[in-house]
Amino acid sequence: MKTYLLAFLLVISFMTVLPCQAEDNVIYACYQKRTGQLRLVSSLSECRKSELALSWNIAGSRGPQGEQGPVGPAGPAGPQGSIGETGPAGPKGDTGPQGPQGDTGPVGPIGPQGPKGDTGETGPQGIPGPDGPKGEKGETGPQGLQGEMGPQGPAGSAGPQGLQGEAGPVGPVGPQGSQGETGPTGPQGPQGEVGPIGPQGPLGVNSLAGLDGTACQIPRSDGTFIAGTLTIKVGDFGDVTMKCVPDPPAKIQVTFTGTISYAMPGFDFNGVQIGNPFQAYLEYNPSQADQNSSPDTGHYLDYEFSVTVQTGAGSVTFGGGYTGYPIIINNDVFNASKGADMDGIHNAGAGVLFLLESFNLNSLASDKLSDVDWTKLFSAAYQPQIALRASNAAVVVVGIIENLSVQIVP
Repeated sequence: MKTYLLAFLLVISFMTVLPCQAEDNVIYACYQKRTGQLRLVSSLSECRKSELALSWNIAGSRGPQGEQGPVGPAGPAGPQGSIGETGPAGPKGDTGPQGPQGDTGPVGPIGPQGPKGDTGETGPQGIPGPDGPKGEKGETGPQGLQGEMGPQGPAGSAGPQGLQGEAGPVGPVGPQGSQGETGPTGPQGPQGEVGPIGPQGPLGVNSLAGLDGTACQIPRSDGTFIAGTLTIKVGDFGDVTMKCVPDPPAKIQVTFTGTISYAMPGFDFNGVQIGNPFQAYLEYNPSQADQNSSPDTGHYLDYEFSVTVQTGAGSVTFGGGYTGYPIIINNDVFNASKGADMDGIHNAGAGVLFLLESFNLNSLASDKLSDVDWTKLFSAAYQPQIALRASNAAVVVVGIIENLSVQIVP
């Protein structure tokens, strides 16, 4: 499989994106409401509709003047002075009265800003602020994986005996009893006279006519069933044709999970590395019209696709809804220019590439989105995969799909 994958790697164009800081010491960021991803921008106008615009100052405002600190401890004793000449002893004077307390001097001017000190320990949790206004309704997230069934709860106690209900209606007639033994043959009766020939009777009504338009089910290869409507047609010669026509579902949701198996050496693609787990989500309308008239290649616009990779630094999501590039179905013609006739479902024109390949020529029956059998495609001889690429560059990340689940939304 790697041989086919490396056959269409192109020369990569590197692109560096650095977060910008505005000149007014304000940081601007866009918060992705669905995935929780935060990215720095130079202006709030760069935030998308699905993102929440945020901004904050680099430095906080100056606080109020603090209270005067306590008196410091006494300084150390000075050096011993030289011994002076002994003077005559004067008379001992009376102790004078205690002088009045002096007024406190004015507060001195604020000194210059000192150097920034070390970051202090995190303060206690503040009081929660009032609830903000209700935000806009976020986009519907992808279908989550079904959780495991919980344990069986204990049996409840038996309730009291209910009142005797009224007698129900008479039940339907029971099934026909078994055929009794044949009785003995009676004596031969006399031959009756031949009666007159009756008139031609009307043409009989087909007993299947009442079934036309009733619900039916079509079995799938994975053991599930597709809901449909029974159609019955009676030919000119009394021949009957019955067909269960599938009802078109409103949406099909497909969830893929797997592991990144290839990352281009020397290229950092949002921190994605070999071994990172991923989940891909694809939702589309199977009854939508094909926008391409070429045979064996279908273009479809009504879809949503995303790939979320769990990296060492957190989750990163690629893709989304329709951005001007269709989902393309190729039946036995994908990458034919490289001499490899194979099937593919992909979105190669977008900034990120979605590619579900199968090198088995029988995995897709046509280029119709409604004919895709995901269970058959997943069980092809070569394991399907997803691929991601940088804008205007070759494939840089490949992941092997290990599990697949399909949900039909009526």
